[in-house]
Amino acid sequence: MPGPRISIILAGLLTWLLFAPTPSHAIWIAGTSFEHEALAEDVYSNAATVATADPAVPVPLPNSETPLVITNSTAASDAAGDLGFSAAWFNTRNLNGVTEGDRLGVRQETFLTQPYPDGDRGYTISDGEGLIVLTFDPVDVSGYADVTVSVTAFLFTTDYEPEDSLVIEAQTDAGTVALIDTTTTGIEGSIAEGTFVPLTAALPEAATSVQVVVAYESNLLIELLMVDDIRIEAGTRVLPEPATSAALAWLAWPTRRRRRR
Repeated sequence: MPGPRISIILAGLLTWLLFAPTPSHAIWIAGTSFEHEALAEDVYSNAATVATADPAVPVPLPNSETPLVITNSTAASDAAGDLGFSAAWFNTRNLNGVTEGDRLGVRQETFLTQPYPDGDRGYTISDGEGLIVLTFDPVDVSGYADVTVSVTAFLFTTDYEPEDSLVIEAQTDAGTVALIDTTTTGIEGSIAEGTFVPLTAALPEAATSVQVVVAYESNLLIELLMVDDIRIEAGTRVLPEPATSAALAWLAWPTRRRRRR
């Protein structure tokens, strides 16, 4: 067992290593690039996304048997440690939604002339004829500081209508932060088209949980959105990991014992 003075020195060193800022290397908390999901082999249809659907009630978009991955599969994303996700449709235009076979879900779009930001696939949303909302699993960010959320988005180059919109936001228990919100400005001129655009936002310091949400409204096949490389990262860790806490406690034990004598 080390002596009291050595214990104090070692405990201080461990504490410094734990809390020292690391500006050049972000701390990974959670994320996904959809790399562990199966690629779509067809287009997607859902007979429940019809013009008579209640606008206030989301229509879940489950996976199909093709396979088409619209909602993450436990055997793939969860098993690999990726961030899970699910999708839903809202009737905002009184049109039949994804009933005719649309590009939706984890896909590898072959028309791209540039690589995906991370890996060889992403999540595609197009021709929803309504609002499609892609929601990622909530993430615990307590114990971290300077937390940021990043999503890389690609919008196909075309003439977007005023009714079309893209919102990507981080919903936290301390408020919602938008990475992009075109609901008032329109898509045209709000984001570069025909290229992958990294979008990043810092979370409120008081946030202890976060959920990334992508909401995209369009009604044409050519109005295509792709998202990839979703990241939740931190600048520093505030609370020590259990193993480090145990090490600090062990090193401090001789000092506490000596004081009790």
